[in-house]
Amino acid sequence: GRVGLSLTYLWGKDSDSSTRNNVIASQYGVSGHWRVQHGGLEAAGRLGWAHVDFDAARHFRLGSGSTAVERMMSSTWSGRLATGSGVVAYR
Repeated sequence: GRVGLSLTYLWGKDSDSSTRNNVIASQYGVSGHWRVQHGGLEAAGRLGWAHVDFDAARHFRLGSGSTAVERMMSSTWSGRLATGSGVVAYR
């Protein structure tokens, strides 16, 4: 059989300059895989884990002039991802 390891890093930003809204996301993870072939039988499996962070800012404006109402909000949150897959085949 064969085994392998993967490391990942993703970063992204979504901005809207007309409303001053934006979201920034970053993700890093690790995964391992295994494959084996014996005669006509093939099998493979993969497991992975990742951590994701988000930072966001939103700007709201209602009305104009001295009666305008403006609000700015920011937030930060994070999460974890787990993945798994497997396959068995016979040729």
